Amino acid sequence: MSSKNVSPLFIFPEFRKFFSRSSISVTIQNIDNCTGCGLCSQICPTVFAIIDDKVRILRQPTEEETEFVRLAKTSCPFDCIVIR
Repeated sequence: MSSKNVSPLFIFPEFRKFFSRSSISVTIQNIDNCTGCGLCSQICPTVFAIIDDKVRILRQPTEEETEFVRLAKTSCPFDCIVIR
């Protein structure tokens, strides 16, 4: 087996949890309604950020972040976060 074909996750399977994606997908709706209050980015800063006074998705959540993303969605005062 050459080193080009070896995935870091094969060598270190305990790291899978850091790279695994959850079964949910996060999007933003009604971005104009976002006031940039920052609740979502405080609850889950690895997924949400406030950039130019609007929420932005940095990346899709991992399985471990799913509950934080759900909490961010229910905390959004303008219902801008959509989970599918």
